[in-house]
Amino acid sequence: MTRNRLETVEQVKQVKQVNTGWDCIDRRWKGLRGGELAILTGATGTGKTVFAMQAAVHNALNGNRTLVFSLEMGCKELYRRLVGTVGRIPIGLADSDISDDRKGFYAQHSEGMTDAVNKLKGIDMVVDDQGALTINQIVSRARSEHCKNPLALIVVDYLQLVRGGAGQSREQEVAKVSAGLKALARDLDIPVLAVCQFNSRIAGNGRPNLSQLGSSGLIEQYADIVALLYREDKDDFDVPGSGLMEVITAKHRRGETGIDNLKAKLDQFRLDEWRDEVHQIAPAKFP
Repeated sequence: MTRNRLETVEQVKQVKQVNTGWDCIDRRWKGLRGGELAILTGATGTGKTVFAMQAAVHNALNGNRTLVFSLEMGCKELYRRLVGTVGRIPIGLADSDISDDRKGFYAQHSEGMTDAVNKLKGIDMVVDDQGALTINQIVSRARSEHCKNPLALIVVDYLQLVRGGAGQSREQEVAKVSAGLKALARDLDIPVLAVCQFNSRIAGNGRPNLSQLGSSGLIEQYADIVALLYREDKDDFDVPGSGLMEVITAKHRRGETGIDNLKAKLDQFRLDEWRDEVHQIAPAKFP
């Protein structure tokens, strides 16, 4: 089939897709499409969960029903972080041990907190925070939610905490979970975004690569997109370009690979676009 005919088929079909909220990422990925499994990975503390949850709440705020499996973090902590994300406020200061810091936070950010809470009320985002789920349980619960009301996006945080089955090696479990998430995406015709930890045995310094992806061949085999997050200043905020996060699209089955830059504001649990050409930060989109 010629390229022109393929483009015509795609236009007629009206391909299902959702966006992340960052223009640079959405241009490169051309959206997340139905049936796709996108893997998001990086070193501990890089901001993987912040990326995934900001993409999730962006979609929920824009009317795209989203299901989040949060296997590591409970609903209360997740909601607290989302208040910081949506309100663009350093929510951690609300619980500061220093009384003056707490007073200053509430004096400065009470209005922003109220606005964020109001935006988050009633958004169409379902959070399942039960830990130690099996891939079969995730598939069953996702299908059940999809039957109640169609989903537009599923987020899993994170892949290695999903159990494959009894009596399997770790590699076999990871393979089964990866294959199950890909099959779920295809079955429901919606994208699945899964956070993944680096393989700690081979994770090192410098920009990451696919060899550092946990059980690399097994996860990469099923992924349509693999994005590696890298922050040079992860452990040292005094380095030049503080807060710069590189989103390295290392695999993309239907598009280009390459690097896009975001600004990490992890005290607010959010990421904004980094505009190098004008040295400005472009806020991520929220209604």
